[in-house]
Amino acid sequence: MKNLIPTIIHRPERTDRQKFIDDIKDYFIRIKILDAITAKNANMPNENCNFGAGCSASHLMAVEKSNTDKPLLVLEDDAVIDKQKYKQFLSLGNPPEDCGIILLGGGDHAWESSIGWKLPERTESWTQVNKSFFGSHAVIYMPIIHKTKFLQNAWRNLFFFPKEGPDSWMTENILKLTIESVNLKIYRPIVLPFTFGESISDRNNKKI
Repeated sequence: MKNLIPTIIHRPERTDRQKFIDDIKDYFIRIKILDAITAKNANMPNENCNFGAGCSASHLMAVEKSNTDKPLLVLEDDAVIDKQKYKQFLSLGNPPEDCGIILLGGGDHAWESSIGWKLPERTESWTQVNKSFFGSHAVIYMPIIHKTKFLQNAWRNLFFFPKEGPDSWMTENILKLTIESVNLKIYRPIVLPFTFGESISDRNNKKI
């Protein structure tokens, strides 16, 4: 995975996030910019799920457009790279054979709004993510998912959720439900090289 070409999901009107994209450009030889799908265009029936709907649909579109023989690194436009940690990540061996998704930010942890991220201690190179997680700003989709019904199931989960929908972190719910439906797993490495940055247009879309 040393020659990954990131696909960055970006809405052009979010000019405040250009600083994060520029930092990514400085590190990777090549990047791709994918215009993000807006919540309105995602056509979700429940307005309370608008934030997650557009983000989820953008991830799925990136996977559909990807090379089916290579891992795909998807970054949201507020992803912030720790270059040293990314080098450490690249030095790890291959993930388990049943790996369909790799989280490079967020992970199998509890969210406490008062203190932010709370990650447990890890000793293994790769740890399966079993619980609900928060953080789809940096995700690797493994090529094995193209040999399954992952995309078909993911689109179905996105557009046919019960009207009340899951909580606002829809992308994470979609990924977890869908990867389990094709008998693959989500893993996180021992080191997480991405976080997300603060910007005027924040992640819950309350400020544009």
